[in-house]
Amino acid sequence: MAYDHSRKIGNQGDIVKHALLHNCVLHLVQKLASDSSFVYAESHTGRACYILPEGGEWKHGLGLLSSKSNDARSVHSRIEEYFRSSLSSRMKVGQQYFGSSNIVFRCLRSTSHRFRFELHETDVHAYDDLKRYYAPWLSDICLHNHDGYEGLSGLTSATLVLIDPPSLEVQKIVNCIRRLQEKNISYICWTPRNSSSNGNKQESQAHAEFGQRIDLGNHIAVKWAEPSGAAQHTFGCRLTVSDDLKDIAEETTQQLTTLLREDGWRQG
Repeated sequence: MAYDHSRKIGNQGDIVKHALLHNCVLHLVQKLASDSSFVYAESHTGRACYILPEGGEWKHGLGLLSSKSNDARSVHSRIEEYFRSSLSSRMKVGQQYFGSSNIVFRCLRSTSHRFRFELHETDVHAYDDLKRYYAPWLSDICLHNHDGYEGLSGLTSATLVLIDPPSLEVQKIVNCIRRLQEKNISYICWTPRNSSSNGNKQESQAHAEFGQRIDLGNHIAVKWAEPSGAAQHTFGCRLTVSDDLKDIAEETTQQLTTLLREDGWRQG
């Protein structure tokens, strides 16, 4: 069965990933020459837009973040900027929630830069939804209904790549990051931190070993209060970023975990 992210939208891992993605795009735009195009690629795209469902995991991520007061968020500029761009106070059932490609799309539409997207999605229903959503911009947004790892390996250049697999596929991720490093392409890789048993916050050996791979880039680990996911195995996530994104990644995740510290979040 194809992976369906719909029941997980807006969960703890999503807000970590999306806050960082938003800030990295703005950071790279500032460095981009005025006559250059921003090229964005993604390995596992999902849908461009979701509707927040009854139940689901979003109340423990997005719901928690949106419950913070304006004054509390305003102290953390990176989080506030992402929040104002993509979210609203007191998010509720039935509201729209933007997927990662749409967060980047909205950032770039507000600039004067040209852009090109290379989006990969294996699920045919999510792929068809992407085609409908981005129909007016398909001259600039290329959609591929096949394996994202394979697609990313064929990139010759890009401004930013997001590797966002539904699970820790170590060898595929390693191969992909190495190709990006060879081509000097900036990247963000999001992976879950899973335990070996229900409700346990002791990271499994495979996930811990992945976080020790210094050849893959800079690892930034985040933990949240309660294990999540269908099997209650996921207690955090890990961001692996290229050297040029290290500072912005650390600053963004530090601000997020500081804002949510009273709710049991921490970096590390």
